[in-house]
Amino acid sequence: MSAAYDLLVDRKDLSRIEARPRAPFDRAGLSPGQILCRIDQYALTANNVTYGVAGDSIGYWAFFPAPEGMGRIPVWGFATVTASAHADTAEGEWLYGYWPMSSDVVLSAGQVSKTGLVDVAAHRAQLPAV
Repeated sequence: MSAAYDLLVDRKDLSRIEARPRAPFDRAGLSPGQILCRIDQYALTANNVTYGVAGDSIGYWAFFPAPEGMGRIPVWGFATVTASAHADTAEGEWLYGYWPMSSDVVLSAGQVSKTGLVDVAAHRAQLPAV
């Protein structure tokens, strides 16, 4: 497995981007309902620039918390569930969704259906479901 990282963007100057290494998530340390997803691929489009520009006014920076002054721009793409503590989500499932520009992410999967799941982490309580 490659090193874990977050691609961080300076919220005041979107041209300043940093790939910051971090400790990998502990697969065994997932809380009930959480899943660990490896982000396999995503698209970068003009919308992603809009997410950065409107990050504060519309709330895009809140989807994936980052260190002070930095942000993780959301992207649409695919990820594989690599560990699961959710009864209705199996390892190996391939998901399409809204991801951070990171190597992987832990989600708090709420209700799961045949068509998807919603991250119900506390920091997302006031955000639209994606």
